[in-house]
Amino acid sequence: DREVLVLSRHEETRNRLVAAINAIDDHHAIGGLSVQDETLVQLVRSGPGVDLIVTDYAAPQCADLVTTSNTDYHLAGVPLLALVPNGDQIELARLFEGDPRIAWASPGVSDDDLASLVRTCVESAIGDPITPQRADVFAQRAVTLLYDIAISHGKVFNIQEAEPALIVALDDPRPVIAKKAGEVLALLGTVSSQHAIADAALAETMAIDVRISLLNSLAESARHHANQLTGHQTTALLELLSEAADDLAVAAARAVGALALPPSNLTDLVTE
Repeated sequence: DREVLVLSRHEETRNRLVAAINAIDDHHAIGGLSVQDETLVQLVRSGPGVDLIVTDYAAPQCADLVTTSNTDYHLAGVPLLALVPNGDQIELARLFEGDPRIAWASPGVSDDDLASLVRTCVESAIGDPITPQRADVFAQRAVTLLYDIAISHGKVFNIQEAEPALIVALDDPRPVIAKKAGEVLALLGTVSSQHAIADAALAETMAIDVRISLLNSLAESARHHANQLTGHQTTALLELLSEAADDLAVAAARAVGALALPPSNLTDLVTE
């Protein structure tokens, strides 16, 4: 779905616009007072990204909004549709002459016309479709960049915000993406990231080479951030170690060693 951010200080207007945009196929709207609204900030940061901002702010406030948005990597470059009276439209034309990201219309625009405007604004900003081959290149570049940021503790992007997407990427059908996602998650140090790596590594439906890579990532996570696995995951890992062969067994043993399991767990394994 295309994500649309609706900003208005008037609750009735905000609710009407949100409802109208949600009625558009493949579009989803969330509303708030401003981009400083903490609840709205959290929604934006945890979501898939914003494709359009729709607001009834007057021209000077629209200019401030554009400036503020350009300093936030979640919103930088996002097109803006301002629903304002004629006087503000003239001022916006003066302020943003030649900027294709800024559009305006009457605040009394009908729902049908609003739907057409929203689609036009979104489509003008998303660019041309890319081929599957280019999509693969971009995906690999993105996950590699996330790894570089995580390992260097870069400040340009809060890597923790990428955790949900990285966890989803563990199931990516492209092995290179799933493997690299595991490597990045191993550096995050959260309980959820270690659990996700373990679950994916233990999944029998996963390709053997991906499982081996994820077990190595699990070992890396444990070395840096200690053992955070559940009892169920620990049991499943020990069962894998007792049943696996060749490189998968070696990777499982490496993970078990890094997790520093209690002697009782290892004694049970040896006894079996």
